[in-house]
Amino acid sequence: MRILVLATSARGGAGKAALRSFEALVEGGHTASFLSSDLSINFENSKRFQIAKFMRKMTRRAVTFIQRRFVQSSENLVTSLSINSIRSLYGNYYFGYDVIHIHAMYNFISMGEILRLRKTGKKVIVTLHDERFFTGGCHYSGNCRGYIGACLKCPEVHTGVKFLPGLALRLSRYRHRGMKEIIYIAPSKWLSLRSQKSSLMMNRKVHVLRNPIPGIFFSDSGQVSYRSDERIVIGFIAQDLQNKYKGFENLIKALDMLDQKTKNMLKLHVACEIGADNVKSSIALELFTPRDDFELIAFYKGLNFLVVPSLQENSPNVIVEAMSVGTRVIAADTGGISELMDYFNLPVYKPDSVEQLAQSILMEVKTPGTPINREYAREIFGYSAHSSKLINIYTENPSELNDIEA
Repeated sequence: MRILVLATSARGGAGKAALRSFEALVEGGHTASFLSSDLSINFENSKRFQIAKFMRKMTRRAVTFIQRRFVQSSENLVTSLSINSIRSLYGNYYFGYDVIHIHAMYNFISMGEILRLRKTGKKVIVTLHDERFFTGGCHYSGNCRGYIGACLKCPEVHTGVKFLPGLALRLSRYRHRGMKEIIYIAPSKWLSLRSQKSSLMMNRKVHVLRNPIPGIFFSDSGQVSYRSDERIVIGFIAQDLQNKYKGFENLIKALDMLDQKTKNMLKLHVACEIGADNVKSSIALELFTPRDDFELIAFYKGLNFLVVPSLQENSPNVIVEAMSVGTRVIAADTGGISELMDYFNLPVYKPDSVEQLAQSILMEVKTPGTPINREYAREIFGYSAHSSKLINIYTENPSELNDIEA
């Protein structure tokens, strides 16, 4: 069986999950290739595609900019418009493969392209990493239930383009009628259930398979930690600190609520790529930019606990990464987060309550919880378990699936 794993990018949460899923397959002894708009592995890519790659990159950026500027009316990401760029980048990319596993689609693979793939006789699998696949363009729909119907009069876009999400959803539904053989995966029960309520995917079977974590996260060999003193170290990690949905502002407010004696005991480690200008904290602060998994592991190992105060999430990699190195986590109860936290009885709090976050932090400081069972984490999130479950999904062996709950 030859497997091709596709993703819009190898970066970001969905891209990282896709790349790790590919690595798990290869580590499991399976023949696999990886393709995204910015990376190709085990794939013969002709040089003639390099010019097309640059042009498509500019086009994708333009499409996203136009929608951010002229379509969405709030900070909620709405991308009803998307281009199909994979053929101009990689030609007849699907030749020679038996299984095509798509992890992220925006500005890379269109719904029409998936339909064409299915007509070639390939087995097609789609992993959902947010809600965009079954909505009119919302990546996270929040309390809106428009996607259950037709996404009419979308409250997240400007008045002159309120028709656009509904039009996009109708077109997707029309093409989706020819995709009855598509196999779906979600990394959380929460997203699986949301998708099954949608007008696009109503009553479709969606397997639940957690995002995988590389073996080095479970090993202590040759690893160090970013820890410089005896203070209790709280961690936060996000690509962009200015992304309000990651909840960094709420964490700062929660720390401000603590008494001065407690503040003196604490230190905040923040890992990010952008948005760290003028960051202020009422406790000692240190900034990091991990460049690879080894530095990321060192960051996690330097923490007493990680805080994930997200306002919108599906199944964040950072929680599972922290668990895998043995670091405890406090997280907001949003999306599929509580499913991950329940494995180790870790504390969750109401996502819009700064007071509850402050109380959770104080409790973890005064009475640290039980250590994470890393071997159990490996059984759930390790590459070996992930690879074997993926192959069961690809072959659709009913006796082995058991709903693929990991």
